[in-house]
Amino acid sequence: MATFTINATAAGDGNVYIDNGGDWATVRGATTGTAQAASDPVNAYASQLTSRSISRIFIPFDTSGLSDNAVISDATVSITVTDVFGSGTFHIVESTQASSTGLVNDDFNNVNFTSLGSLAITTTGLKVITLNATGIALINKTGYTKLALIEDHDVTNTDPVTTDHRIGVNTSDNATEANRPLLTITYTTTSPSVSPSQSPSG
Repeated sequence: MATFTINATAAGDGNVYIDNGGDWATVRGATTGTAQAASDPVNAYASQLTSRSISRIFIPFDTSGLSDNAVISDATVSITVTDVFGSGTFHIVESTQASSTGLVNDDFNNVNFTSLGSLAITTTGLKVITLNATGIALINKTGYTKLALIEDHDVTNTDPVTTDHRIGVNTSDNATEANRPLLTITYTTTSPSVSPSQSPSG
């Protein structure tokens, strides 16, 4: 077994949010929000403040350094949580952000709501989310693996009503490398098939 580790791409990670945007359906279905790139920490949440609010954290990783013949058996995303407001479960999902090296307002709805792994988070500190088979299959060996972190009410399209489900997370802009989002991939490599040599005729 071998291990490949990579931190989130600088300037590519951050969050896009809408605060007090109206009712739940309006906020969750919006196509644009406010992007915060080159910020640390940033928040992921589904909340009822004055009205409904959502924030999604985008975490792209440059996984082009993986060998083409890598057979991935396990992958985890590690994040450092700086703040927790209320209890919540947070999911890694696929991102389709327009650029892996930048984040814009229009990326708000560039997520797929299929969970690739989740974790209930109630305390600060290092948290590790294990990717499921669907998440492992999305790892890109020739480019960027685009992921996002969103709250369970956002994944399941469930109105949080009067509650706040929110965490703060360090980004690639944190001065301490150990605090930055990290993708860890465990893999083996396969050897190219070789045709057996023909035996000389007698």
